[in-house]
Amino acid sequence: MPKGLTDRVIIRQGRVYKFVEDNICVTTRQVIQEFGLTHSEAFYVLQMLKNKGFIEEYVIGKVSIWCIAGHMMNDVYLDDVFILVSDLERAICRILENAKGHKTTVRVSWIVDRIAEKVRVNPRQPRFLSYISEMLPIMLSNVEKMVFADSRGIEFYVVDTCSMCNHFSECPACEILRKKLNC
Repeated sequence: MPKGLTDRVIIRQGRVYKFVEDNICVTTRQVIQEFGLTHSEAFYVLQMLKNKGFIEEYVIGKVSIWCIAGHMMNDVYLDDVFILVSDLERAICRILENAKGHKTTVRVSWIVDRIAEKVRVNPRQPRFLSYISEMLPIMLSNVEKMVFADSRGIEFYVVDTCSMCNHFSECPACEILRKKLNC
């Protein structure tokens, strides 16, 4: 194995950094798919960029999200209200509390309403809706899901409950569901 950085790794670093810069935040899986890398190769390059201070890593459930340094992915400021990623996780956990079978429906509007209750924000505020709409697919990226649209064209997810519980392992509702569904 060569010692130090090879030309190939340096070029890969530049390409991956440009990809992260263009997308603001990406998952490890997106980097793997975009560049045809193995998980180890992608993680190595992302970790090197993080160590150099070019990007930051955020862990949501079991997913690493890599953002341009300085981009506050952990929270968003909307009209005097901070919305934390942990608020999104708690909202998803509340949906799991009502799950009855192996499939569960997740709608952006449900997440928005549950977070709006906690942080006292107008749930129909465009920036709030767009933030949740962008974050939800990232948070569900390692969860087995199907995307559908209702009669108004609004997307919703039908997710595998066990897969979702594996992803959000800290959720108290998941312990009950694992026993109930034999996950």
